Amino acid sequence: YGNIAVTELGGEISLYENGLLSFSTRDSMASEHLVHYAALMHPDPRNVLLIGNGLDGSLKELLKYRRSKIDFVQLDPAIITLARKYFPQKHTRVLDDPRVHVFHEDGRFFVKNVSRRYDLVIINLADPFTAVINRYYTLEFFRELQNILTPKGVIALSVSSSENYISDENREYLRSIHSTLRQVFADVRAIPGDMNLFLASNEVGQIRRDGTYLIEELKQRRVQTKYVNQYYIPYKISKDRVEYIDEILKQPGALNMDEKPIAYFYDVVLWSTHFNQTYKNLMERLRGLTLWHLLLIPGLLLVVSSIFFSKDRKVPIAFSIFSTGFSEIIFQIIVIISFQTLYGYAYYRIGVMVAAYMFGLAIGGGQAHKAMADRGKEFSRYKKIQFFITLYPLILIFMYSLFQGNQQPDFFRPVLSLIYAFLPFVAGFMGGFQYPVAVSLLQRQDQESHVPSRLAGLLYAQDVLGASLGAIVSAAFLIPLIGITGTAIFIFALNGAVFIWLMRIRN
Repeated sequence: YGNIAVTELGGEISLYENGLLSFSTRDSMASEHLVHYAALMHPDPRNVLLIGNGLDGSLKELLKYRRSKIDFVQLDPAIITLARKYFPQKHTRVLDDPRVHVFHEDGRFFVKNVSRRYDLVIINLADPFTAVINRYYTLEFFRELQNILTPKGVIALSVSSSENYISDENREYLRSIHSTLRQVFADVRAIPGDMNLFLASNEVGQIRRDGTYLIEELKQRRVQTKYVNQYYIPYKISKDRVEYIDEILKQPGALNMDEKPIAYFYDVVLWSTHFNQTYKNLMERLRGLTLWHLLLIPGLLLVVSSIFFSKDRKVPIAFSIFSTGFSEIIFQIIVIISFQTLYGYAYYRIGVMVAAYMFGLAIGGGQAHKAMADRGKEFSRYKKIQFFITLYPLILIFMYSLFQGNQQPDFFRPVLSLIYAFLPFVAGFMGGFQYPVAVSLLQRQDQESHVPSRLAGLLYAQDVLGASLGAIVSAAFLIPLIGITGTAIFIFALNGAVFIWLMRIRN
């Protein structure tokens, strides 16, 4: 389910997934902080759910609570296989403990469908660098977690922060996660550090940042720790540190949602501060982007096209190919992100989606050659396919809103998979139909050119340019800033402007 790499340096073994560090063998401090501050908030955490990394020491620390039974959800079985092969036995023998039950499932898929309730849920994943990981930090996922918690249940997750000074970029990032948690849980508290630990519960007063209480609980439960102890706890949750993080989080942040995954944009902004000031400034300026700003683009296109390009067929056709390339890659990204959110196994099914799109291209191209045989209706059919490209993003909005938040029965999941495979096929069909017809139309108009391959190449360049731009701006800016629905509305307006432009040109 990803590209996995295991590295060793100076006796420390680390595991990376898709280029991002998952865990290493010498990071016991982080695992202690994540586990024990959360576990001590519950009087008796018997049923525990751990999503993500467990071999970094988290499983080992959880097993110190002797009555705990742990459901460990790790999607990729290859991670455990590689860990058993390369990691020291003291890190992997926890998997053989009878209290640990390993589930090779997508974490959100598991949470949506599990019937049991948990006293403690720990999300031990990387920061939401990507839309895939961001799914575990959204409003919708927190609501799903709320449904599987016992009355005094506690959830814990941690994100990158700073020990003593938190930058403006980091503040926006932390506020987003905090505000999203507060939208769901009655009691949310933060414990500051290099990794800011968020603890949340449905019951007010459940989360106690009281050093005396925590130290006493450790003694009574006879839990042996190296870092979370009577000497370190008073420093970790000292009054000045707690007041500092509370003052920062007092201001509300943007809600991080499946439909609008703003947290991974904030994470990219935070990451950019370590490297390039120009890139950081660009990201900062884009933060205020709204759908209304974007709708100025199709409006401007209508004005410019009516003044300067009201008669010539060549320019609107070329621009329609550009806008189709721009739109269709965004269609694909929206479908993949939506399916990932709703179903969880996009990595497993993405090959089917791409194949469906390519199959649609082939069928569309075949139908285009039939359309080109009737020269009199060629341009009118080109306009019709542009009309359907304009409507397509509205179908995406409808499908996403129809399935979002619904717990689908087992028999419906294959149907959902088929629907999301069919959507790329439709997009591929429209693109496959439009391109050869555009080449034919321009070739007929330009009587001086007798080299079809040159025209085909120029239009293909427009298509690729549009697709490249669409892939960058949609994933990096549009979807996190204005959301899936807002992005689809923008694409609808853009293609609608192109359709109106084409309609002004006589057949």
